Amino acid sequence: MSDSSQPPSFLDLLHDSTGRALLIDFMRSGYSEHHLLFWEEVTFRYKRSKPHDDQRNPTNVENGCKCNAECKCASNGANHDNPPPSAASPASPSLPLPCRSILARHLYDTYIKNGCPSQINLTEPQRLRLQTAIERIGTKDADGRDHIPPCDLFDESASTCLELIKGNYYLPFQASKQYQTYRQEKEEQETNRDQNKTVKSSSCSIL
Repeated sequence: MSDSSQPPSFLDLLHDSTGRALLIDFMRSGYSEHHLLFWEEVTFRYKRSKPHDDQRNPTNVENGCKCNAECKCASNGANHDNPPPSAASPASPSLPLPCRSILARHLYDTYIKNGCPSQINLTEPQRLRLQTAIERIGTKDADGRDHIPPCDLFDESASTCLELIKGNYYLPFQASKQYQTYRQEKEEQETNRDQNKTVKSSSCSIL
């Protein structure tokens, strides 16, 4: 049997959809859940999105999207101006992702820009660097192609959010009733998994 007494690590918790949802709910009491929502969108949406290129889907171009031919944003009714946060969950892999430029603008307008609805805590130099990067969207690179924001554009700001979450909320969350219930359920699942493995192993030995 594995050592189920060990609590999940901070990153394990963040990559577990149930644990992450509980932490988001816990952070709402401090009006800081947007820091984890930002990390979630960067990790599970932006970094998985595809850059656009010159092989564009004509249907999407007519709807204002510059995605490549593989993108099905327009045909699936995606809102390019305000992509739905629900698509951030890795539990919904079938939902289409807008192209990287659209997501970059969404993240900047929602979490980065001064005075935006869910502004995260960044240094002014961090904010200015992202503003400059966003302003380049729609321009041409030296090779004449449309400028595409890099997939690591928000890595630094996402790491800043994780530091804030771990430093201010993770330990109090571990002491909460929600976390204790979550951990107990995880331990029970691990115990049941180990017992099932033992039963299967015994059955194979008999055969």
